[in-house]
Amino acid sequence: MSQVMRPDGSIYVLTVGMDDRKQAIFRMAFKMYSVQRYVLTDDAPDAQPHLAIVDMDNMDALVLWQEFLDQYPDLPALMVSGEEIPKPPVPTLIKPIRVETLFPALRQVLAGDAAADRAAAPAAPVAEVPGASADKSANEPKPDRTATLETAVPKPVPSSAPPKPVGPAPVPEPAPPPRPQYQLPEVVEHFDPGLGMLGLLRAIQAKRKSTVVLSAGRPVLIAMPEQERVLILDREAIREACVNDTPVTARLLTPEDKLEASEIAGLSSVIWQVALWTSRGRLVSGVNINTPVRLRHWPNLTRLAPVPNGLRIAAFWVRCPVNLRLTMRMLNLPAGEIFDFLAASYSLGILEIGAERPGVVTAVPSSQESPAAKERGGLLSRLLRKVVGL
Repeated sequence: MSQVMRPDGSIYVLTVGMDDRKQAIFRMAFKMYSVQRYVLTDDAPDAQPHLAIVDMDNMDALVLWQEFLDQYPDLPALMVSGEEIPKPPVPTLIKPIRVETLFPALRQVLAGDAAADRAAAPAAPVAEVPGASADKSANEPKPDRTATLETAVPKPVPSSAPPKPVGPAPVPEPAPPPRPQYQLPEVVEHFDPGLGMLGLLRAIQAKRKSTVVLSAGRPVLIAMPEQERVLILDREAIREACVNDTPVTARLLTPEDKLEASEIAGLSSVIWQVALWTSRGRLVSGVNINTPVRLRHWPNLTRLAPVPNGLRIAAFWVRCPVNLRLTMRMLNLPAGEIFDFLAASYSLGILEIGAERPGVVTAVPSSQESPAAKERGGLLSRLLRKVVGL
């Protein structure tokens, strides 16, 4: 039976078979997701769960699943596993789990449970459930979650059992190549975020007036900052204008304009994308590798164009001001990825630059470090590596 949602609209999620580290990953994903508020039941002990996420990568997976069924026979569930589960009794996600697949799967689980509840009441009118899987009928009953699990999830073989002979010994796989140690480039290129397509969009956002943007005399987008929307007329032309640093012009939108948009996007997401196209691994003017930066808050990465290792950079910058030299040393990432993320977050106005304050983390050249400072630095480095997951 479906649980009643709290007045604040939260959806409470029970985790089964997960340790604190795995729960922390889901907790972070839930905090980043702004469309719907998901909360782990461990963070709200008095809350009744709406659904469960069951980790099947356990030696006692079958026992955990049966105990879950005994305690919550009607609670909808989502399985997560490192391997395919033949004929799973509930929806399943294969690890590694990505944000873009996690939340649609959670909505599918909730929608399927609601559809089954309506089917159990013949007098109630049947309605289509938004977000439900297209191949599920609204009046389809819940599947028997105990019928196929015994064969779907093979029982683990005890470690003491002698291995069966399978012919010649397998050839060991070669060890993965060592991860490269990235170095700052000898010459750091800069760009002015106040020029071109990026500078124009930021100015339009500040003026709050609907504007037509033209590249080479042809309209390519209509920015409507009062509605936080952009009508994209030609996405490829926008990208080319950014990549080639093409001069662009603008004029106010008039009632006589009859322009057809190929897509509609949020203004912030367009500015983020334009900043990435414009940056191309270059650094924002006025910022150097020793300038401390800090994120005011997490960007909504689920609705923005992806940046390689953007989640790690955001987690590192959101805690306290830290300069780019130390960011690269601790995260061991190419400078271009860090510079791109800086340009995009700076363009949205969520980045503090040069905010010297107590607690700023900076990098001191090793030639100037005393032995005691080196020892402290080594401890700090080890702690930061654990924080950022290295």
